[in-house]
Amino acid sequence: MKPISLLLLLPMLVYISVVMVWHSQGINPITGDEPHYLLMAESLLRDGDLAVLNNYHSDTPVARELPGNVAPTDTHSQGEHSIHGVGLPLLLLPAYALGGVLGAKLWLALLVGLTPLAVYRVAQVFLPDTGWSITIALLIGLGQPFVTASGQIYPDLIAGLIMFWLLGQEAGGRRQEAGGGGQEAGGRRAWVGGLLLGYLPWLHIKFLLPAMIICLTCGQEAGGGGQEAGGGGQEAGGRRQGARFLGFLPLGISLLGLGCYNQWAFGAILGPYQPGDATTSLTQIAMIFLGLHIDRMQGLFIHVPLLLLGVFGLAFFIAEKRRQALSVGLVYLTVMLPHAAHTNWYGGTSFAGRFFWSTALLWCFPLLSAVRYLTARRRFWPAICLLIAASLTQGVFLAKVLIPNNYTYNSTLDGAANWLASNPYSDFFDLPAYQRAQFLPSFRDVDTYLRSPTNWGFIGLLVGLAVAGYCARRRRMAHDGA
Repeated sequence: MKPISLLLLLPMLVYISVVMVWHSQGINPITGDEPHYLLMAESLLRDGDLAVLNNYHSDTPVARELPGNVAPTDTHSQGEHSIHGVGLPLLLLPAYALGGVLGAKLWLALLVGLTPLAVYRVAQVFLPDTGWSITIALLIGLGQPFVTASGQIYPDLIAGLIMFWLLGQEAGGRRQEAGGGGQEAGGRRAWVGGLLLGYLPWLHIKFLLPAMIICLTCGQEAGGGGQEAGGGGQEAGGRRQGARFLGFLPLGISLLGLGCYNQWAFGAILGPYQPGDATTSLTQIAMIFLGLHIDRMQGLFIHVPLLLLGVFGLAFFIAEKRRQALSVGLVYLTVMLPHAAHTNWYGGTSFAGRFFWSTALLWCFPLLSAVRYLTARRRFWPAICLLIAASLTQGVFLAKVLIPNNYTYNSTLDGAANWLASNPYSDFFDLPAYQRAQFLPSFRDVDTYLRSPTNWGFIGLLVGLAVAGYCARRRRMAHDGA
């Protein structure tokens, strides 16, 4: 690793520091689903099984970490087994055994700390041999949701990192092979990819469909890549396709094992989930889907304004990397639409914005396409100014959620959560009371959200950015054609 690349480890140090400070001061203790994931690790460690019912009534490190030392309530089990995925407790088991709850949080922070490295690797494909790759990787890594959420006991950030790496490795893998990486390296990547694909559904059943989409997409890429280079390329492409086929065997084996476990534990191969877990109201689904992007406290683009540049870059990403864009889009929708349909709006009592954590990194693809367009057209200053403005705005949000407040958690909608009446931006700038609710959009009232001018203004902003990117793409094509 080059000396300057060591900067990519800085976000990891920040994540660890946040976990340590919060834990030492008793800030943001485990809540929501977190104790239930940890009790599964406790059961594996102490009892050697996944029957967690008895662990709720034992004196465990989990119970001692809960506010007030109150024993966790058994509300997340069917029979003797937890309704949550087994993948995260298995991942946490060694760290939990060594360091209890804090050990598990630090281990997650270390793993999520690989995010800037993954972003850098993908950025090198879009922006090779430039300083922009490290810049973008650091801006992503030092922003939301990673700084505050890296130590939270949820599978979303880990799943998002896996999906981003898998979707981004195709171009990187071909680039390495073209530079002499060899078929052996391609075979190793295929096996690693297969193992990660197989692991995704164990984190949560909602990642089953994305895993299958990524699997099929990589198979198509392998088949197509061999036809591009003529006779020799066909032979190499056949070897790559065979390697990828072997690499995806773990996914099939994994799905078989997961189905057997679910049938044994819950009497259904898809697990304990019921039809009532999702709504069929299209109005409600549309509201939550929009809210996951631009709600004043739950929205992706409110947490990470930098990714608005990705909306502008959508046209370039789709036009230049059509097949990859299709794969990324399908994965994005297969995660976000079930989240929008979930009856537990925005993720329940977890951290605000949790339902977009697993897809946030996917916006890096169009973001990098936008930066490539700006730099290729010699528009360095607009690119620099946009990145600085987005970073400062992102810093304002981060400055408010890193301190103890009522913004961090997604409290129930009928409660008195601070984010329902205000938002970190208006609080930071000390806006008067009459501006606090109107300053940013709100998507929490099915009957009134479509009547809000602020909501329509931000929807118009997204549409305008996408149209501007499309027009810029058309102008560049016309210029290149001339």
